Amino acid sequence: MSGCGVPATIEGGGLRTEGWESVLADCLETISNKLRDSAEEDIEEKSQLHEVCYRDQDTVERERHPLL
Repeated sequence: MSGCGVPATIEGGGLRTEGWESVLADCLETISNKLRDSAEEDIEEKSQLHEVCYRDQDTVERERHPLL
């Protein structure tokens, strides 16, 4: 198994060229997916934070200007 949890073709104690290519491609895909997931989580967290800040700002404005 490779470091990314991808089974590799073992032949004579090593990997065939196709095995290394497969491991490399799968590891790059795994890394890409983890980066994408992390970015999506960051965007979601920032959106939620923005929403909370916006609500707090709106509340402050209403307290300053009760007619709004």
